[in-house]
Amino acid sequence: RADYLRSHPFCACCSRNTMLNVHHIKPFHLFPALELMPTNFITLCEYKSLNCHLFMGHLMDWSAYNPRVVADCKRYLTQYRKIRSVTLDSK
Repeated sequence: RADYLRSHPFCACCSRNTMLNVHHIKPFHLFPALELMPTNFITLCEYKSLNCHLFMGHLMDWSAYNPRVVADCKRYLTQYRKIRSVTLDSK
């Protein structure tokens, strides 16, 4: 976990850099061979206001998982950056 967070120190969804969790893209209880594979990890934050781990990783249900979490986070982050850019440019 610590090694992965050193090389991936930002939430893949919102780019925060604290309260981070290493999320398994495919849950290890269903895919045990992937449990320690870095290609099966994604960094997600666990803020109370926007818990990307719960929201994107588990689709608001801890018993579920999102097989499209990587694509969904990339799309969300792109939109978030566009909105932030427009907001900052208008100030």
